[in-house]
Amino acid sequence: MAGAYGAFATKRANGDTACTDGTFGDPIPGESKSCYTATGGPVGYSTACSDEGGTCAFTGQRTVAYGARGNFVYESFTGSASCTAAAVGGTDPLPGVRKACYLTP
Repeated sequence: MAGAYGAFATKRANGDTACTDGTFGDPIPGESKSCYTATGGPVGYSTACSDEGGTCAFTGQRTVAYGARGNFVYESFTGSASCTAAAVGGTDPLPGVRKACYLTP
């Protein structure tokens, strides 16, 4: 995401990405802009329950979000879940980037 003063342009990117108008467009002409990466869980999944490779423990059935930087896959589990791509059907939403698991509050 790049922008300033509440005007932003977003783009999905993997790895290093140039923070330029050429990459993102110019959401607010004539102003200096900054770039940001998404962190934390997806909207509604504010509780981090495990880093990648760990175990996300909870009671009952819950949907777990697995991923990073705005790229997530979702899977329902009962009691606990391994925070791995294998546990969510083998899908790695962002290869080469360390991920985490999140729950709704």
